[in-house]
Amino acid sequence: FRKPLDGVTHYILHRGEQTEAPENSVPAFEMAGRNGAEFVETDVRETADGVLVVSHDDSLLRMCGEDRLISEMTYEEIKQYPIINGRNASQYPDNLIPTLEQYLQCCNKYSMTPVIEIKSNLNQNGVAKFNQIIKKSRKSPVVISFKEEPLIMLRQINRTVSIQWILRDQITSAALNECVRYKFDISAQYGCTYRNIIAKAHSKNIKVALWLFTDSSIADCYKNWGADYLTCERMM
Repeated sequence: FRKPLDGVTHYILHRGEQTEAPENSVPAFEMAGRNGAEFVETDVRETADGVLVVSHDDSLLRMCGEDRLISEMTYEEIKQYPIINGRNASQYPDNLIPTLEQYLQCCNKYSMTPVIEIKSNLNQNGVAKFNQIIKKSRKSPVVISFKEEPLIMLRQINRTVSIQWILRDQITSAALNECVRYKFDISAQYGCTYRNIIAKAHSKNIKVALWLFTDSSIADCYKNWGADYLTCERMM
């Protein structure tokens, strides 16, 4: 058994309680809070008029049935298309795509730690606005992204926020060196991450976040290997 860097493995609920309500919606975040989630993950994109909204996809097609790009719509336009797909969607008829601020209000209400994935290629103004909004979180948020540029810009204006750089493939030595340089932690798929890689990251004081678990016995294995964060599809 290995220990995580701060002694405890944290479980992150992916896109809210999506087994009971549509993913990345206020009802899904509310349900996560009521069910006692400690950390809840979401995805953030920028609208055409610079509003930061919660959506995994770049288009409204899958969740709202409207084949249009979020980046090309204003927030007022997006509000015309409620979420019609996802678990129990019909029970929430006026379920609109939330803003980043609405998600944070929900996290504050239930004392959940926000885990926010930046999906858009935010420019410096976008990153500055994002940084101002996350200051409204009562719990210190965790900011994650596959995109390194906005994370570097965020680190330059916020020295203390917890940042995780997400990799599509195995955690390499070069990636760990990059994390040391910018004071990032690292996030990767559990299937290509092994015990020795977690130990190597820890030796450089880098926390390791792994995704995406659906099986609690597999999650337990990585917990025993000392993973710092485990992102799960449901409460474990």
